[in-house]
Amino acid sequence: HRLSLTAFIDARSGVMVGWNLTDNPCSASTVLALRKAILRFGIPHNVYFDNGSEFLTYDLAGRGHRTKKTSNLIDNPPGIFDRLGMKMTNAIVRNARAKPIERTFNTFKGSISRMFETFCGGNITERPEALKKTLKYGNIPTDESLREEIAKLIDGTYNVGEYGGAVKKDRGKRRIDVWNEYAESIRRPINNEELDLMLMRSSRPQKVGRNG
Repeated sequence: HRLSLTAFIDARSGVMVGWNLTDNPCSASTVLALRKAILRFGIPHNVYFDNGSEFLTYDLAGRGHRTKKTSNLIDNPPGIFDRLGMKMTNAIVRNARAKPIERTFNTFKGSISRMFETFCGGNITERPEALKKTLKYGNIPTDESLREEIAKLIDGTYNVGEYGGAVKKDRGKRRIDVWNEYAESIRRPINNEELDLMLMRSSRPQKVGRNG
């Protein structure tokens, strides 16, 4: 049982605005992370994704480069991004530099993930020697307790960490302070009820076969 983090970061400040812990990275986890981000920081104008299948779904923002020519002939209902007035941009395929959140995940792994006794690393060389003994004696946190602790550590440790972006005048400031300085005027808040409606998944037209 291994949990993964689905997360959205603000490209300007580096603040982690929304996230979701899941044992099954998928489009549903993406929607939950987006919901958290919007409730906390407002609706973004643009979202930058890589080309994973959990992002390129019909009812989220479309299939991106995976779109087939025949799909253009189908009148699909508007996706979640269309309803929210958001634009999706996709990373260039096979370009590791086009995925800035990967650097965030590496920082997260080195500073926050290692705080937990059951940290197992991203590969065999990062796996702590004491992990087998930890698991043997059942010192394993529940999913719920992990979610609570991760939320505290993201807001109390990561988001208040030092900004390390490209803007020199902001070096030395906290990430959250950089956000507050430039983003206060562009937030687009929405209430719970409206957001629940906007984030509802929609189905595509179904082809009925001879067998019904």
